[in-house]
Amino acid sequence: VFQRDAQTSRLTWIQSVQQGIGGVSGLADVSKVVVSPDGRQVYALSPTTGAIALFERNTTSSALTWRTTYDQLDLGVGLGGIDSAVFDADGQFLYVASEFENAIHVLARDTGTTSTRGSLSPASSIRQSDAGVTGLVGVSSLAITADGVNLYASSQSGDTVAWFVRDSIDGRLRFAGLRTNLAA
Repeated sequence: VFQRDAQTSRLTWIQSVQQGIGGVSGLADVSKVVVSPDGRQVYALSPTTGAIALFERNTTSSALTWRTTYDQLDLGVGLGGIDSAVFDADGQFLYVASEFENAIHVLARDTGTTSTRGSLSPASSIRQSDAGVTGLVGVSSLAITADGVNLYASSQSGDTVAWFVRDSIDGRLRFAGLRTNLAA
């Protein structure tokens, strides 16, 4: 963990967090790290083990404290190949691309002020196998538009970009279209 000086951009080492040390789990083969919009939590994604490690972040020192690790048993959704995740602007929902599941899982984030703040729970999922949905075979990257209306998903193995309309109340996604590089 590094802290960046806002004026000079100089980085200062704060701490290291490692799998198996101090009870930390879920860091094997971590490929991505996502910070909540309020800066209070950090989520580390492990595509190999299908795990999301949750850390509390000290907003003054930037130090991390491990809280828990979520896997498919905890959340009830397949997390194999999770290699991309993005928050909506207010941090209520974390959208996770599951490459091996050909799915995007919507996880609700507790945004309250209690000790459960930052905790994740399943809200919904959208899959390649759902009626009318396409473009999620090997989904590998996600982005949400600045206005929060749409979510875009790319699939390198499918040579596609699919887009979805996002419900701002419950986070659900509705398939809206697809562009592909493959010949028809």
